[in-house]
Amino acid sequence: MNKTILIVEDEFKLANLLVDYFNLTDYVPYIIDNGDDVISWVKAHSPCAILLDIMLPGKDGIIPIPLKM
Repeated sequence: MNKTILIVEDEFKLANLLVDYFNLTDYVPYIIDNGDDVISWVKAHSPCAILLDIMLPGKDGIIPIPLKM
């Protein structure tokens, strides 16, 4: 089973807090800090979950939502 989690968050401290949490589990977290790179990353890696910040530089967190639905 794929245990990759994408964290889309532009606040460094919050993103790293989430990474620290997921590192205690079997999940492998990845961080993207802007909305422009989300769609291509998801298409290439197919994470099992995406944590999206709504207000991001570039595209906002609302744009990528239909990608996985």
